[in-house]
Amino acid sequence: MDLSHTAEQLALRESAARFLRDRYSFETRRRIEASAEGFDAEIWRAFADLGWLALPFPADDGGLDGGAIDLALLMETFGAALVMEPYVSSVVLCGGLIAAAGSGGQRAELIAEILAGRLVLAFAHHEPAARHEYGRVGTSAVRMGNGWRLDGQKSIVLDAPMADRFLVTAQVGEDGGTAALGLFLVAKQAPGMNVTEYRIVDGRRAGSIVLDGVIVGAEAKLGGGQDRAETIAAVTDRAVVALAADTIGAMQVLLDKTIAHTKTRVQFGQPLAANQVLKHRMVNMAVRIEEARSIAMKAAIRADDGSGAAVRGQAVSAAKVKVAAAARFVAEQAVQLHGAMGVTDELDIGAYFRRIMAFEASYGTPAWHLKRYAALRDV
Repeated sequence: MDLSHTAEQLALRESAARFLRDRYSFETRRRIEASAEGFDAEIWRAFADLGWLALPFPADDGGLDGGAIDLALLMETFGAALVMEPYVSSVVLCGGLIAAAGSGGQRAELIAEILAGRLVLAFAHHEPAARHEYGRVGTSAVRMGNGWRLDGQKSIVLDAPMADRFLVTAQVGEDGGTAALGLFLVAKQAPGMNVTEYRIVDGRRAGSIVLDGVIVGAEAKLGGGQDRAETIAAVTDRAVVALAADTIGAMQVLLDKTIAHTKTRVQFGQPLAANQVLKHRMVNMAVRIEEARSIAMKAAIRADDGSGAAVRGQAVSAAKVKVAAAARFVAEQAVQLHGAMGVTDELDIGAYFRRIMAFEASYGTPAWHLKRYAALRDV
């Protein structure tokens, strides 16, 4: 198997890195983090103009037919720049679910708005009682005339504050049949919708949602009446791969900054980099990054190659466990080798560390994914 990147993939990575280097400095990121909106609408429109919002969508829906590896290359540059914009929530998760589960009319209407940067969505799936399980949902959807009534709670809805609408998962029982997992588009200002906004550890925004008798029309339900549990698992796995790539981008920057720092920081009359023990520690950081990049690439390949849910799930969960452990090691080494400065707000080292901590808790902890990996080995 040829694992080398194509010329188009390399051009994507280089152009993204160049744009973010020119337009997304750490000071810009700090300004966005401190703003009321939590993201920059002008930069989001630039993402649309560059085709990044269209990258993972099928050509039939107006997209660029990008695969999981294309997406990972873009996400690695996002992690290196600590991008705050709601790309994974709106494009990878919600956009991916609309493309996979929406009717022809829903795809035509909604994906066009996403590609143009005019519609921002957030995925309301996780619940307080479910911990980090993909498919455990207590929110209910009950038919009410020509529409639906939604009741339940959602927690850790990433990018909730900047979303125009939420894509909500709920258990649907139709015509006395077995309950199925459904997807519903709900406006942020819908009556009965209560959103509590907050910041997560790395400064990005999230929210908790209470749905108390929220009424939506029949058109709010994505697609037909079939169970969407497997679709949700597949798209969420794709998001985990994207976030793993984002984390690898952050890891690489931590290593590069640590090498540069130890070459210029002088103690006892010589640079820190002259210390053989510290050289070994930085070599170990580089090894962990390459291991993480390799297992994340395998997960990206499995996300696209049709190997089946069990094989894909194993690869993704293995990547989550391995990348999270490697990232924690790299981040801790970077902070320590920067000394007391590594934990100050003046340096960006701490911001990268917090980004990695957020990855650990997003869409399944390493402990949950380890259990999932073991369970899928028996499938």
